[in-house]
Amino acid sequence: MKDEIVSLFAYDKSLSFTEIKNKIGERSSHVAYWLKKLLQEKIIRKSELVYQLTEESEHNIPYLSRSRSALPVVLVHLGDAQKAFLSKRKKRPYKGLLGLPGGRVLVGESIEQAAVRIMKSKHGISIANPRIEGIALEHMLRDTPLHTFVLFLVKAQTKDIIPYTALKNTRRIIKSDYALLKDKRQRIRMPMLNSVYA
Repeated sequence: MKDEIVSLFAYDKSLSFTEIKNKIGERSSHVAYWLKKLLQEKIIRKSELVYQLTEESEHNIPYLSRSRSALPVVLVHLGDAQKAFLSKRKKRPYKGLLGLPGGRVLVGESIEQAAVRIMKSKHGISIANPRIEGIALEHMLRDTPLHTFVLFLVKAQTKDIIPYTALKNTRRIIKSDYALLKDKRQRIRMPMLNSVYA
């Protein structure tokens, strides 16, 4: 019920109690209970006779949809064709495997800014001259797609002393990361990678 109420604000900036009740199709007491919870959690606010999302909750509007969308992810390549700086994944998917350091692109960031932030905040590494070298679409599959990522491969340099991993033992490396590193065709392209979700 909570998500249903919040999702109404993707279509209307302000809604009265009656409008919310009619759109949800629930009893008044049930709607009143959830509106009170949302007010307490500061997700919505009441202004005169209408409810609105709080300023803090406005950033969720693009995500208020039943359909899921791809998540933009930056992967940073430090190294060359034979070696790269790889980190061990701590989270699923790919927990325990080696992969290119990476992370999400935050609202308002360029791809290059995201690469600089990710390397400094997650690994303490300063990078220079980040440039996009490849783009891929990765679908995480079980029986159907669970997640989709838009992968931006960013090549950069560093003066920091870092450990490199030889790109030989491919069983320890995330397959999609390895595929991006080894792709010798046109640099900026968008292959579709299907990976099995474990």
